[in-house]
Amino acid sequence: IPDDDLNIQIDQPDPQPDPQPQPQPPVLQQIGAYHAPYGVLSSDPSWAIEGESAMVVWLKSADGAFAYHTGIELPSGVSNGSESTLTHLQTVMDSGCYTIARISTMCDNAYAYANPAAAIQYSWGGLWLDNYSRCWLDPTQEATQQYLCAIAKECAQLGFDELLLDQLRFPIEGNLSQTTV
Repeated sequence: IPDDDLNIQIDQPDPQPDPQPQPQPPVLQQIGAYHAPYGVLSSDPSWAIEGESAMVVWLKSADGAFAYHTGIELPSGVSNGSESTLTHLQTVMDSGCYTIARISTMCDNAYAYANPAAAIQYSWGGLWLDNYSRCWLDPTQEATQQYLCAIAKECAQLGFDELLLDQLRFPIEGNLSQTTV
C-alpha cells in the first residue's frame, strides 16, 4: 500500500499543565559528635567542647540519676545534679556546638523504686528486674508518660538541638513472661 493511501490519524494527548513541584526530602547530613562522658557537667566542660562541632551530653542515666539540676519535680530517691551543673550546661549551650541531649527513658531504677506503680511488675507483684537487675518503666502508665514528656519538654526548652531517647522500648533481657505487660 503506498504511503499516500494511508490516512492514519494519531491522536495527540492534550498538553499537560506543568506539574506541581514535588517537595524534596530533607538532605541528611552526617555529623560527628563528641559523646561527653556522664558527669561532664559536674565541672567546667570547656575542655570537652574545644574544637567540637557537635556534642552529645548524657543528661539522665539508666539508674535514673540526672546529671544536671532539673526543674522537674522528682520523687524522693531520684538523684538531681547540683545547681552548678546548670552553669556548666549553659557553657555547652553557648559554645555554638550542635547539642544532643541523651536521656535514658524506660530503663530507670530510681523512678521505678520511688514510684512502683509506674514500673513493670512481676505478675505476682513487685518490681520486675531484667537480667542486669534493672527496673523498667511501664509505658502504658500515665505517670510514666507524664514524667518522660516533662523531661523531653525541659530539654527542648533548655535549647538542645536534638533529643536522643535511649531505651525507648520494652525490655528485651530477662524473663518477660513473668511481667504484667
